[in-house]
Amino acid sequence: MSPFTPIGDQARWKIVYELFSHAAIGAVVTYAAIGEALDLDPADERHIIQMSVRRAAKELLTADCRAIEVVRNEGYAIVEPSRQLALATGHQKRARRSIRRGHDQVTYVDVSALDESTRQMFEIMAYKFGQQDEAIRRLDVRHKRMERQVETAISASQRTAEELEGLKTRLAALEDQRGE
Repeated sequence: MSPFTPIGDQARWKIVYELFSHAAIGAVVTYAAIGEALDLDPADERHIIQMSVRRAAKELLTADCRAIEVVRNEGYAIVEPSRQLALATGHQKRARRSIRRGHDQVTYVDVSALDESTRQMFEIMAYKFGQQDEAIRRLDVRHKRMERQVETAISASQRTAEELEGLKTRLAALEDQRGE
């Protein structure tokens, strides 16, 4: 007998992927709908559903360039492409917090209880966490600077369009005066 026996004809994540790929942008695929498709109880077997969703979401993102987000106690929404930037920013914030927590774990340790080689490993890890945190901080600064430049360019473009409209209006008025 094989140590692995498939649960059904198709992997659960593929079934969930099909649900997501056929859903419209902005639509919510409910836990009930996913549970029904997988023949699982959406309340009691939520963890199994979530594991399938994680894998399906990865495929949806890489194959279809579409992302999902959790709608608390309801299901998963297919997000608009413009919203994916906000999702990425949220992941970046969580990653930075996680790196800082990791740094704290290797910084605040009783080194008197460690042998020399273990203490050196802690120092190396603390240094590496510090480098990662600094790299993310630099990227944040660069990203904010780029956002300000884009906003400035958009503002200048709008001003130019308004000035052009004003010039067109003035030109039309001058032409009307000359024609009289």
